[in-house]
Amino acid sequence: MPELVASICRSTAICVCDGSMKHRRGSHAWILSSVDTYVKLEGAGPSDGNPITISSYRPELQGLVALLLVIKQLTTVYHISSGAITIVLVIRDLLISIPVTMIPVHVKGHKDDTTNWTDLTYPEQLNIECDRKAK
Repeated sequence: MPELVASICRSTAICVCDGSMKHRRGSHAWILSSVDTYVKLEGAGPSDGNPITISSYRPELQGLVALLLVIKQLTTVYHISSGAITIVLVIRDLLISIPVTMIPVHVKGHKDDTTNWTDLTYPEQLNIECDRKAK
């Protein structure tokens, strides 16, 4: 854990999350990693919602909420100070309450369909890991 905390403080942590839908059931996965040491903290789980109306949007957002909750907990426990509500409001509130700057970067999914693993960037590799865990 010290490597991840230090990485958050140095602004070198990378966060990836993904959601998936299959047979009207949603799931999500997330990874928080140090770019310096490649130490990872990761998780995955089901995404709740009405199976009739659920879309892939909800698992994507629940993956983001889970990731932000972990970051919030780390910043609270390790005193990091720099570096019926809808999911969107929860995300907004979590982003406001986390005392570090987070810069979202879009990573095109399924790059492993056309590119060798060793030629992928680290964020692309983490995205593929999340995609696999979310299924």
